[in-house]
Amino acid sequence: MNWILFIIVAGALQGILLSLIILRKQANREANIWLAAFIMSFAILTFSDVLDRTIQLHHNSALLHLFDWGILLLGPFLLMYLREMTGDKYKKKNSWFLHFLPAFIAFLIYFIFYSMPSDMKIKTVMDDQIEQANGNPGFLALLITLQIACYFIWGLAVLFRYSRHLKEHYSATEKRNLTWLKIFVVINLLIWFIWLFALYTSSNIARILNDIGFSISVYLLGYVGIGQIDLGHVRTALLYDENSRAEEKYQNNKKNNYKNDRPASRYEHSGLTTDRAAALRQKLDSYMIQDKPYLEEDLNLRELADRIDVLPHHLSQLLNEHYNKNFFEFINSYRVQEVKKMLSDPNKKNESILSIAFSSGFNSKATFNSFFKKYTGQTPRQFRTLNKS
Repeated sequence: MNWILFIIVAGALQGILLSLIILRKQANREANIWLAAFIMSFAILTFSDVLDRTIQLHHNSALLHLFDWGILLLGPFLLMYLREMTGDKYKKKNSWFLHFLPAFIAFLIYFIFYSMPSDMKIKTVMDDQIEQANGNPGFLALLITLQIACYFIWGLAVLFRYSRHLKEHYSATEKRNLTWLKIFVVINLLIWFIWLFALYTSSNIARILNDIGFSISVYLLGYVGIGQIDLGHVRTALLYDENSRAEEKYQNNKKNNYKNDRPASRYEHSGLTTDRAAALRQKLDSYMIQDKPYLEEDLNLRELADRIDVLPHHLSQLLNEHYNKNFFEFINSYRVQEVKKMLSDPNKKNESILSIAFSSGFNSKATFNSFFKKYTGQTPRQFRTLNKS
């Protein structure tokens, strides 16, 4: 098992270095502080675990369970990182600190252990290891896994909500969708359950998978996080839209002396009347046909709204209510029509399908193929074959 411990320690040292590098990165600055805290905590936890496992070698009781309480920091740190990355702000300012109360309480409880005599601490740790080896880790491991699982699932909800909002503002989401973070959260969650399985079954294979899996997944998160492009403009756009809706709701409530306490529908307080919506739809349809803005691969909601002189959240409302589409679907449906027209053109028969897709505004092969199949029921190749002139 010595080689496993070597890999774990090497990974922990790498994690500390990664945290320091991430802290120096200016893009996504606030988010990276939480990411660095997550990776640093994991690295210190790893060291703490190694010191517990090797108690027979060093017999230094002062190092035992040194940072065990920090395991309750991992979920909150990851959630804070995801919320900063996606602009999912708290409605109540400074309420974020409540997430760290369990770790603080655990830290105070661990003082009971820290105050024990040296020989008693060593005996306690070794007894715990014997219990774990027999598949009896106690109820605490289950509670820890449950706490972490809740935070990871919460984090996934934040990411999926972000993906949904992203499609209301952008026609191309590939560089902004944070799919890699969803993959990390799911894989890491599975590894935590492997950890729990290893504790309750004393499976050496599960323990090895857990040790190596944690190190690889967490430090890959750090490396990919370093390369993540700055999403500040995305967070600004999402926040601007949210603030605009809130301001319009406030002004309409103030104007109408609105006192009804019932929950309002999403657009109930919107200033976009039926007549204005009808005129706007006609203006939008005309602009889309004549100017073909969908050919621009990175067109976003605010840009299109500025061009037809309308508030972005009113344009979003129009698309949702009158077209039954979000911005992503609306723009890419025009791109599909453009592709269909070009695939049916005999003068384009020698041009590749991907070239046609890119010239029609798509900037991702995967998005193009899935969207085309969704709207036509055929693959682009099948469509071209069936529509040869």
